[in-house]
Amino acid sequence: MSEKLNLKDRFITMGWVFKQAWRMDKRILIVWGLLSIAFSVLPAIMLGLNRNVIKIITDFIVHGTGSFLDIVWPVMVLGIVLISVKITNRFNSDFFNEIMYDSYGLGLQELMMDSVQKIPLKQFLNKEFNDEYMFIGSRYLSMVRYISSFCEITGKVVGLGSLLIVAAGISPVIFWVATGFILIAVVLTGIISRPTATQWVKIRDFYRVADYYGDMPMSPSLAKEIRLYESEEHVIDRFTAACKITAKYEKQQSFSQEISVLYISVCFYVFLAGIIVYSLYQVNEGLMGVDIFLMLYTLCINLFNMCDTLMHKISGLSFNLYGNMKIRHFIKAAEAFKQSGTESELPLDKQTVLECRDLGFSYDDKKQVLSDISFKIEKGDVVALVGLNGSGKTTLTQLLLGLYQPNHGKILLYGRPISQYNPKFLRDTIGVFFQNINLFHLSMGENVGFGDIENIKDTEKILTAIKKGGAEKILARMDNGLDSMINRDVDKSGYILSGGEQQRVAVSRAHMSDK
Repeated sequence: MSEKLNLKDRFITMGWVFKQAWRMDKRILIVWGLLSIAFSVLPAIMLGLNRNVIKIITDFIVHGTGSFLDIVWPVMVLGIVLISVKITNRFNSDFFNEIMYDSYGLGLQELMMDSVQKIPLKQFLNKEFNDEYMFIGSRYLSMVRYISSFCEITGKVVGLGSLLIVAAGISPVIFWVATGFILIAVVLTGIISRPTATQWVKIRDFYRVADYYGDMPMSPSLAKEIRLYESEEHVIDRFTAACKITAKYEKQQSFSQEISVLYISVCFYVFLAGIIVYSLYQVNEGLMGVDIFLMLYTLCINLFNMCDTLMHKISGLSFNLYGNMKIRHFIKAAEAFKQSGTESELPLDKQTVLECRDLGFSYDDKKQVLSDISFKIEKGDVVALVGLNGSGKTTLTQLLLGLYQPNHGKILLYGRPISQYNPKFLRDTIGVFFQNINLFHLSMGENVGFGDIENIKDTEKILTAIKKGGAEKILARMDNGLDSMINRDVDKSGYILSGGEQQRVAVSRAHMSDK
C-alpha cells in the first residue's frame, strides 16, 4: 500500500471521509460546520462595533457632540458580542471531538469491523498486511479529528476573510499586507508539517514494543513471570530502547510545530511593526483617526490569533488525512476479497456429517501443516483427535469451521462443500470451545449468554447451559447468582476464577445453542 499522500489521493480521501460522515450523521456535519463559520465572523463584527464605540466616545469627549445615552447602547451591544467571542473560543477541538465521537468515531470502528469480517484469517499471517491492520486500529479517531479540524479551519478561513474585508474597508495597503502575511503563514506550515504526516508509519513497530513492555508489569500473570525469573532489567532495557526512538520522533514532531510557530510569529511581528508605523504616519498626517488606529491594532492581533489556530489545525489535518487514507485503502483491500457462499440450509437426510478428502494446508505456503487428510464422521459418532503438540489438531478444527481455506482437497458438511455455506450460518450451526478462552468483564449470565446472543436474557436457557457445562458449583458460590460479575477490571467485587473454572464457563457458553 502506498506510503505517500499525493494530491490525487488527498482529494479522493477527502471525498471519501465526507461521504462516510454524511452517511453516518449528516446533522452534526451541517450544524457544527455552520456554527464554526458563525462563531468566526464575530471578531470582525466586534471590530466594527469597537470602532463605532471609540468614535462616539472620542466625539463626546473632544467635540462635546452626542449624549451619554448615545454611548450606552453601543457599549452594551459591544459587551454582548465580546462575551459571545469569549464563549465561542471555548469551543476548541477537544469539544468538537467529543461531540462527533459517537457518530464518527464509533461509526468508523463499525465500518472497519465490517471490513475485517470479509478478510480471510490467513491474510493476517502476512506481516505487511497485519502491520496495516495494526496501524488503522490505532487511527480510528482520524475521521473525528479530521472533520472537527476541517470545521474549525473552515470557520477560521471565513473569519480571516471577514477580517480582510474590514482591512480592505480601511486601506488597500492594509488589505494586501495582511493577505501576504496569511499566505506566508499557510505556505510555511504546509512545508514544515508535510513530512510528519507519514513519518509515524516508520516507527509504529517501536511504539508497539514500547506499549507491550510498558504494560507488562501491569499484567498480574506477566508480572509474576518477571519476578520469578528476575528479568526486570531485560524488560526495562527493551522498554527504554523502544522509548528512545519514539521519544526522538515526538521531539522532531514538536520541534517542527514550534519552528512553524516561530517563523509565523516573526512574520507577524514584522507585519505588526509595519502596520503600526504606517498607521502612525497616517495619524500624523491627519489621514487616520484614533478609532481606526486602535481598530487596526486589534485587527492585527485577531489576524495572528486566527492564523496561529489555523496553522496548528492545518498541521493536524495533514496527519489525520493520512490516517484516513490508510483506512480507506484497507477497507478497499478488504472489499476485494471474494465473499464466501450463501447457502443457509443443511441438506436433508445425509448420514455423513463431515468428510475430508485429501486435505492439505500450510500457513505460509511453504511448510505443510496438514497433508492428504481424509476421513468421515457419521451421525452419532463421537470422535477424539489425538496427536502431539504442533501436529495440526487445532488447524484441522479451524478448517472444519471454515475459518481457514485448505490449499487443496475438500471439506464437505452433509455432502456439500463447506465453502458454499454462509459464514454466519456455519457459526450458528457448529459449536466450538477452544482451550484459549476469553471471559468478559461482565456478569456470569452475560458471559454464558454470549453463546446465543439472541437469547442472552433467557434465564432458563442460561441455567440449562450452565448445567450442561458443569459450572453449577461455580454459580452456587456466587452471591448475586447470574448477576455476579466475573473479573475485577470493571467491578472490584467481581469473582476471580481459576483456569479450570474459566473453562467450565466457556463450555457452558458453547452449550447455549443447539449447535
